[in-house]
Amino acid sequence: MSFLSLSHISKRYGAVEALHDVSLTLSKGGRLAILGPSGSGKTTLLRIIAGFEVPEIGTVVLDGEVLVGANQHVPSHRRQIGIVMQDGALFPHLSVADNVGFGLERGLAGRASQIKELLVMVGLDPALGIRSPDALSGGQQQRVALARALARAPRLLLLDEPFSALDATLRDTTRKAVSTLLQAAGITTILVTHDQSEALSFADQVAVMGEGHLLQLGTPQGVYRHPVSKPVASALGDAIILPARIAEGMAQCALGPVAVNDATARLDAEILLRPEQIKLTAPLTGTIGTVIECDFAGPFCAVTVRLDGGYALHMRQSSFNAPAQGARVGFTILGCAHIFTV
Repeated sequence: MSFLSLSHISKRYGAVEALHDVSLTLSKGGRLAILGPSGSGKTTLLRIIAGFEVPEIGTVVLDGEVLVGANQHVPSHRRQIGIVMQDGALFPHLSVADNVGFGLERGLAGRASQIKELLVMVGLDPALGIRSPDALSGGQQQRVALARALARAPRLLLLDEPFSALDATLRDTTRKAVSTLLQAAGITTILVTHDQSEALSFADQVAVMGEGHLLQLGTPQGVYRHPVSKPVASALGDAIILPARIAEGMAQCALGPVAVNDATARLDAEILLRPEQIKLTAPLTGTIGTVIECDFAGPFCAVTVRLDGGYALHMRQSSFNAPAQGARVGFTILGCAHIFTV
């Protein structure tokens, strides 16, 4: 049974349609990532769930309770939904402990102990409770914001780009720690992000948004490997899209014959390969090209190869034994290509 259900949500701001007929469900304890570029509608959708915005039409049901429906709108403070914003939104005049306990009643028995337990839960030393937020690192501040959101025992937790202000290494570390915590606690969570790797690694379901529409909903592996359209494929990472003629489980394309994921298909279509599926080899037989660019980026190199047929192929390769500019190379394709049927 669905824990959260959104049905036919639409929202306009004047002449701009921010959301159009969006429907999705989320199971209890699940982690959903909503991914899309700026202006795709993902934050508007989050604000409607939180109760900060009201849709023109549509329903929102949480744990059997209708939050939004015909003549029904439960205010945000009664929804028992926690939210962590991009900047944490901590109160600078309050200590860390007072920030965490802000939503707890002052006279609550065991309040101080509960605050300490929450700090431990998010991986912070309770001794930090006496500090002010500006004495903490960015990652620590986000954990304090998370502890504050968890203090009210929310039915649902909303994360609005909470890691985007952190540097790359700290962002990865904090995301993994938060994901582990939420999974262990069984807290149903929605993450809004524009970072593909963040969405794919954090969630067990990914919703891809574009221009107010829900383009695809599925598992991270499913939407990455089998996107329904080219916009979805590009939203989830680098995509190599080639025209091809398909028959008997093979696609004839600029890379030569490539196995596809539908042995029954016979059509002219476009196929998708991810850059990690293509490995450079010695120029033996089959399709051969010339390296025209190789940009070093630490653990990998961004390589551009001009095929003998004229097509320019962009991929990532390990920086060890990276090909030199002007080198002649061949290719090995890992796995199958995905066919776009529409």
